[in-house]
Amino acid sequence: MMEPQLKRGDVRVISTLPDEPVLVLGDRVRLEQVIINLFRNALDATKGVLKPQVEILLNSGETAVLSVRDNGEGLESLDELFEPFYTTKQPGEGVGLGLAISSGIVADLGGRLTARNGQAGGAVFEVQLPILGQDAIKTQPPTQLPASNSKVEAAE
Repeated sequence: MMEPQLKRGDVRVISTLPDEPVLVLGDRVRLEQVIINLFRNALDATKGVLKPQVEILLNSGETAVLSVRDNGEGLESLDELFEPFYTTKQPGEGVGLGLAISSGIVADLGGRLTARNGQAGGAVFEVQLPILGQDAIKTQPPTQLPASNSKVEAAE
């Protein structure tokens, strides 16, 4: 879905995933929608950057934390970021609903979506979700987030 954008921008994508699968209680399709939105926004944020880079990190502990970082210009208005129809994109490039919808999805799953500017620049979005526990009430099947034993890099 985003392959043409990756090829055009020569974006370096780095993913760091744990060795073991991370299970959260949630809807796979809705989680994919959130991840794709955050990744697409990160790609858009790196337009015009000399060496664009997007990093995806998945950590687990008491909660699962998925971070999407970019090396773009960073975030202008953190207060309005998750408000419906707020956008920094040009007309026709977005209507400002992606982050509002993503935040709602994450909240529905018992988690939270946060954003901040990275220390070295760029934006950092974090999705924090409860880990599927032994005593969890199973109203939805568990969703397995990807696992890997190493850092993966992809660039065109």
